[in-house]
Amino acid sequence: MEFVYRFLGLIAGWNESLSRHRINLIPWNWIAMFGLAALSMTSLACIQQGMTMNHTPIKTSVHELLTNPTMKDKYVTVSGELEPDIAYQYGKKRSSGNFQVENTWMLMTQPNTAEGVFVEVPNEYYDEKKPRLATLTGTWVSVDDHLAPEIAKENFKKEGLTVDSADMLNAGASPPEPAVWAVTLVVSGALFLAFLVSFLRQYVIFQVKPNSGFSSLDLSGVSLPSMIRVTGEFALEMHDRKRFLNVPTHPTMLENGHFALLSNIDASSRFFGIRTNNRSGVWLVAISPASVQNLTRGTFYLGGGAAPAVRFRYEDGVNSSTKTAILSFATLGEREVVLAELERMSTPTAAY
Repeated sequence: MEFVYRFLGLIAGWNESLSRHRINLIPWNWIAMFGLAALSMTSLACIQQGMTMNHTPIKTSVHELLTNPTMKDKYVTVSGELEPDIAYQYGKKRSSGNFQVENTWMLMTQPNTAEGVFVEVPNEYYDEKKPRLATLTGTWVSVDDHLAPEIAKENFKKEGLTVDSADMLNAGASPPEPAVWAVTLVVSGALFLAFLVSFLRQYVIFQVKPNSGFSSLDLSGVSLPSMIRVTGEFALEMHDRKRFLNVPTHPTMLENGHFALLSNIDASSRFFGIRTNNRSGVWLVAISPASVQNLTRGTFYLGGGAAPAVRFRYEDGVNSSTKTAILSFATLGEREVVLAELERMSTPTAAY
């Protein structure tokens, strides 16, 4: 279980960091989760395809590809004549004005017949000079979406040709390797689940560990720390509220008797480097006297690190609502000292 919590803590750190950046108002961590989910679904489809397809090419002919429907999605080797005068290329026009070819399809005919199939070939295969014989290996698949409308425009029957308009040979393609895609599925699936779990838990990975291993004698010489890292909801100027993750704070006692954790944070929003609102200043967690309850020892995981921590509920000294906070420390001794202070501020419930 320790490995699982450390892994979740590592992903939570990445997840929270990515959430602070956006592309077209979409957080990067959402994009990452969508990408991992898409990769997992693709891996699953490739495993299924790889397990159903033949991995040794079937030697066939243009005629059999045209007439045998069971050849669909098979791995095949076929020989024929590539016709340069019946070819299509798809690409994009660059800003420089040059045309960048991305796909090339040529008609392959069976010699001494009027039968043909389209073959997607590497761009360098395209030769405008004369037909040439070729033996190609690839997968017999549905015709490409960019090629289909071009075939539909032609009237090959008028020219005396029988051409398959539904399927084509993707030369050079081979069946997916199930073992490779199984590894990809495990990795992408584990990452997606970790991203999703840490996102739903607001990037907080806390493992309850009741036995701290400390007695009162162990605390001799350990003083109250001057800095405590806090995860919880903070207030700015008593009206603006925001949740922060593991930020450094300084403990202090307010004039009204509330125990407070203070942190100087700039949480202002910016758009193209221009500040759109001012949320910079001293943020605080104000804990009402005698309101601390459900004190729980544990370990807080974030970014691959693990720190002694304590989780508790309290009454917010700003708006009197009930909140949850997690304090993390550099040492077990610091945690136990702070825990003792919190117990003095607690309602009559036992810490564990």
